Amino acid sequence: MKRLLCVWLPDWPIQRLRMRRGATSADTPTVLWQNDPRRGRVVVACCRRAAAAGVRLGMSVAQATDWLQRSGAPDSYQLIEHDRHADAGAMDQLVERFRSRLTPMIGTEVLDRFRWAGRSLHCRESLIGDLHGVTHLFGGESDVIAASDQILASLNLSGRIAIADTIGAAWAVANHGPGRTRIVPIGLTVDAVRDLPTSGLRIAPETVTMLRRLGVDTIGQTLALPRGGLATRLGQHVADRLAQLVGDVEEHFPVAHRPVCDSESMPLEYPTEDMAILVDRIGRLMEKVRAGLATRSCGALHVTCRLDLSVHPPLTVDVGLFAPTLDTGHWLTLVQQSIESQGLPAPVHRVTVSVPHTQMMATRQQDLFRHGDDSCGGSTVARLIDSLSNRLGRENVCGARLTRDALPEKAFEEFPLAGRSARWFAQAEKSSASSRSKDGHQTRSSFLPHTDEIMRRPLELFVTPHVLVAQKCRPNAKCDNLSSSADLGKEESDTGPWYHANARLAEHQTAIGPGGIPRGFQYAGQHHAVIRSWGPERIETGWWAGPCVRRDYFRVETNRGQWWWVYRDLTADPPKDTHKWWLHGIFS
Repeated sequence: MKRLLCVWLPDWPIQRLRMRRGATSADTPTVLWQNDPRRGRVVVACCRRAAAAGVRLGMSVAQATDWLQRSGAPDSYQLIEHDRHADAGAMDQLVERFRSRLTPMIGTEVLDRFRWAGRSLHCRESLIGDLHGVTHLFGGESDVIAASDQILASLNLSGRIAIADTIGAAWAVANHGPGRTRIVPIGLTVDAVRDLPTSGLRIAPETVTMLRRLGVDTIGQTLALPRGGLATRLGQHVADRLAQLVGDVEEHFPVAHRPVCDSESMPLEYPTEDMAILVDRIGRLMEKVRAGLATRSCGALHVTCRLDLSVHPPLTVDVGLFAPTLDTGHWLTLVQQSIESQGLPAPVHRVTVSVPHTQMMATRQQDLFRHGDDSCGGSTVARLIDSLSNRLGRENVCGARLTRDALPEKAFEEFPLAGRSARWFAQAEKSSASSRSKDGHQTRSSFLPHTDEIMRRPLELFVTPHVLVAQKCRPNAKCDNLSSSADLGKEESDTGPWYHANARLAEHQTAIGPGGIPRGFQYAGQHHAVIRSWGPERIETGWWAGPCVRRDYFRVETNRGQWWWVYRDLTADPPKDTHKWWLHGIFS
């Protein structure tokens, strides 16, 4: 009969951080947070020391910080943003460790569209394995649990382990059963899960709440109810979970298979530092790796060359490529340049070449009149990017792609070109461009420049906007917003008390032209009069994006033949902040 193993890792995000950072961070209170669309930064995971200090899941980061500071060690806690992708990657590595040491039929739990009751995060935390045909290799099921414990201990992890007849029973016992390890005897599934809470059925929190209101608190009480009535009142999902629990319906899980590893290794007859010999051996290994890739029509995106030295540690060269290619000559040139730049600290006795990341090669029709063979992939531009990235560093040769941020200074972001596929960043740029038109952060007034208009955005955008000083009204000039005399029904005079009152008021007023923009600016020690202007275009950020930014942008033509892109800061307080006009870009 099939026997299933479940290994649950409580507080997996916290354990993943400690596995990566070692045991030194075990005594430090750690809190993980993530942004909530309505509540801002909230706590999604915390260690036991943080929980003992008063931190609870769902509270705000400000409240968690206050509780941690009250605990007596205000400077020894950690507030870290939750990284869902890092958790998934570490879980895949853990599955590979179990696959190589315990059973080849192992994977992770399959999540539903909703978060399960009893879980604070919608992420994988349990491993599921099929023990059919491997139990006798360890001596028994208790020895399988001991081997699983050893794997977790070697990685500084702790978990709860259970073995049962079905996936549902093993999961329920591991997550909610008594004790850290338990083996459910064959055929006694119902007796083992009878007293467990209904959250062990992997159902939604709302369903558990509804069952509680009906007086159903355990799985045994749920099994006593007719499944047809449960399906009608609570949904078919609850009935399906009960059938999977007792084994009436077989449940499957995705088995993690070992990824194809394109790697070749060669020991040398004797340790050597001769570059000519090393380049020859590396080239031979690359040809073998290329032959394996060619059968799958894949090209290399990363090439790794490991040189085992006579002293520890080995020298590893990692080369990232802009586009998938099978040109071993190009691989060899980049690897040789990296080895020569780093130098060999000791003789080499073994060489290993591997390609950890690959991608399907693009199929293209051959040119009738073009000389040369492009079947290996990689254009001239791709080779140039690879060479520059190899010499200057991958982080110093970057591309730019559009983002969904409404602010002009954050409308793009940089990313390394080498090590990513051309198709990847092309699709990312396309999706970012399409999402900008649907971005809710940006609202516009009656001024709606078309996206294809040349003068929509300036050619030159300043990294830091320049301050503009608006033109002030003169006492003997008529200003549109200076109407104290008219309001009082008095005529202006060059003499008398009204003149002096207007002069004092004009010292703090700006000459406003049509459209609400000043008639001139002082910039770089010169006066620039505004001839024409277009606007405003309102750009503002949402409350969830940090400090509020509200700006009205104008396109301005000055008397000196310049075209500016200026904005008025609507968040500035006029009596306190006189620099509310800024020059952000120049069209010409």
